Amino acid sequence: MAIIETTPTKNDNFYNLRQKGLLGIRTEVTFGQGSIPLATFTESNPTRSDLGKVRHVYDQVRGLLGISSFAEVPLLLTDRDKKQKARMNAYDLIGNMYGIQTKPEHNESDKERKARIERIKEQVEDYAIVANDVVEHLNDVLSSSPVNLETINVVKDTYDPVDLILIGLDNRYGQRVRFEAKRKLILMNLAAKIDQREREIHINKRYRKMNEFLDTHVFKGGKIGEARNIALVSTHDTETFATTAVTETLPQKVMEIELHPGEKITPLLQRSFTFKGEEIPVQIDTRKKSSVSKVLKMLRKGKENPSEAIGDDVGFMAIFRNRRDIGLFKKHLNACGLQAGTLLDIQDVENTLDGSAHEPQSAGSSSKLRQDKSHIMLSGITIEGILHTYDSYTDYLYQREVGHDEFDASRYFDSGVVGLLFPTDIYPYDEDLLKSSTVKNIRSKIENS
Repeated sequence: MAIIETTPTKNDNFYNLRQKGLLGIRTEVTFGQGSIPLATFTESNPTRSDLGKVRHVYDQVRGLLGISSFAEVPLLLTDRDKKQKARMNAYDLIGNMYGIQTKPEHNESDKERKARIERIKEQVEDYAIVANDVVEHLNDVLSSSPVNLETINVVKDTYDPVDLILIGLDNRYGQRVRFEAKRKLILMNLAAKIDQREREIHINKRYRKMNEFLDTHVFKGGKIGEARNIALVSTHDTETFATTAVTETLPQKVMEIELHPGEKITPLLQRSFTFKGEEIPVQIDTRKKSSVSKVLKMLRKGKENPSEAIGDDVGFMAIFRNRRDIGLFKKHLNACGLQAGTLLDIQDVENTLDGSAHEPQSAGSSSKLRQDKSHIMLSGITIEGILHTYDSYTDYLYQREVGHDEFDASRYFDSGVVGLLFPTDIYPYDEDLLKSSTVKNIRSKIENS
């Protein structure tokens, strides 16, 4: 899996995935002098840095396979015993590298080693599932593609890193299959780094701490999890689909409403908090960012270190009636912090609910986005809070160039993720046309359903 260990630069992120680089997957794998896999390079004058990256990858591949020369690869492809030995060697290295199950200093019995390797194998299989899910998510987003972008079954159903490496070095497989095997290894490595970081920062403990604070202090007084259903009825501009009006109604009334073009129904599940005797309703959705979301964020930002790419591991989105309720909520949070025996530090990252322009921090984001974004420091953890009013929330869902589904798709194109994971010399499509049809398809679902 360490086959994908690279150091991306500002202009050359994820070099090992790039088809135009020295490590691009070509139509044939050959072995030249020194038994180094060769390709028909598209870069006629590679830099010293590029050559260093190639050597680094080859060293890692040889290490994982347990070989000293690529001349040994053909034998690995046909000899079951040697392949199994390579698998065990690779699991040892991966277990140590990511702190999954480190090899003990004392001599372990065959039974102990098999049990340890099995635990590593189970974790690595989880990384492979994340890699599959990343590609599957993008397939869902790019459902209007004229080309089938689904991972070929032989790669999708392979979970062992040695087997994936050997697929990439085996001419019995076509160029697309070999590319997808390498892509899966790279995504598995990102998933492994994410898992390692989550264990280091105790992510599950952080998530529990956030939910306990909300349940015990913020919503104190009612039954835990008790909520009421309401629905928002919103009207939208015919040109921009921005919200022009929004009203609140009960779910049983929704069936009596006849929707017209430009109108939407949005269900909410509200809890309430009490501030100075006033009961204020709010929908709060807490979340622990999934591994799939984190892998995609690392790809978008061009960062292979999750600590550099991800600062919103845990957070919540809250939907209020109006801006006044948001202000009272922040005051209530501070008071709840004191009741819990801690000081809360609420840092306003951005507030565009007053009509000011959003300053996009990532490709594909719109300056029209309205939200109140805060970082909340609570007992040693940072929580990202995204706060909306009813009308900013319906804009977040439905407005053209702002709606989350549309934004989510656009940023995969604008950040280069689509071209990186689905290069056009492997998958024959026009990227600009695919982006246009993808956004059009999403807009149609939003506005016509």
